[in-house]
Amino acid sequence: MSDGQSLQIAKEKKLKQLDDTIRALVPLATKSAEAKRSYRISYQKELLRLKADGTQAAIIESVCKGNEEIAKLEFDCSVAEANYDCAKENVNCLKLELRLIGEEMGREWSVAKE
Repeated sequence: MSDGQSLQIAKEKKLKQLDDTIRALVPLATKSAEAKRSYRISYQKELLRLKADGTQAAIIESVCKGNEEIAKLEFDCSVAEANYDCAKENVNCLKLELRLIGEEMGREWSVAKE
């Protein structure tokens, strides 16, 4: 078993990591939303352009998604969303680690009281 002091230090370290990770979520969420917005706007503009050029309706979406600029924007959108999701998952992991440290601290306190 660990001593109470080292558990408290571990808890404080995890709380700092959690705080930093939560603060990092805001810019990641913003970047994800901006990437999605850019992709959707460009995608719609390209769809309208292809439609105006007389591209067949059956293939217009495939042709649009095959456009190099649109494909890059979709990729950027996916990467930004994945980064945001990873950060959210990291928050969940840190919360779990904190809960485990808290439980260990509770066991230490109950042993110390005996």
